[in-house]
Amino acid sequence: MNEHRFQQIINGPDIWAVCGIAIGIIVIQSCIFLKNALQESARLQISPARRHSAVRAACITAVGPSLSPVIIAMSMISIVGAPNAWLNLNNIGAARTELATIAIGASFAGVETLGSNIGLPAWSCALWACALNGAGWMLVVFFLNHRMERISSTLYQRYDPKWIKVLMSTAVTSLFCYLLGNQLIGQDYLFYIAAAVSGCCMLLLTQLCKKSQILQEISLGVSMLAGMFTAQMLA
Repeated sequence: MNEHRFQQIINGPDIWAVCGIAIGIIVIQSCIFLKNALQESARLQISPARRHSAVRAACITAVGPSLSPVIIAMSMISIVGAPNAWLNLNNIGAARTELATIAIGASFAGVETLGSNIGLPAWSCALWACALNGAGWMLVVFFLNHRMERISSTLYQRYDPKWIKVLMSTAVTSLFCYLLGNQLIGQDYLFYIAAAVSGCCMLLLTQLCKKSQILQEISLGVSMLAGMFTAQMLA
């Protein structure tokens, strides 16, 4: 198929409309979650200043992780079209996972090298792969998320709360170590440098900025950017 015609199809108004419906649902969900969070914070008597601090910290911290998806989005737009790139990156958010899923789906149609004209069969397979990949995550959350609070309450009732906090902290630390390890194993030295600089910067900022709430909030985002820019300069 002609590349121009292929791009017209995957960026057509009908595709935009369908993807826009899904994005609208995501926006509505986000508004509901925000409303419920504000109501719960009021019930817990969390001061407005602390709420604003949490929102500000989340916005600043999101800057670093947003850079990689933006770069990958440029590739996805040429492969599956802007509407589906917009949908998948907002629906799941794991940009590299989505790009890998697209490659796996396209391979079922015989396309091994992704490009701006993979053809409609490969494009359809890629979208099906993305949908199935996202469905697995959503089903787990749908069936298990509401049970987590019950499990947490049971643990606090049956065991020493101090040990439960240690267990949860260990689980979070293990999760991030696993995620970091996946990005380092088998990679060249620049990845290790980025991780080391980010870790040292985070440790330094948390020690130096103990008395400054605002600096504490931005320490994670600043540390991630420091590691990324240092690796880029050395590259």
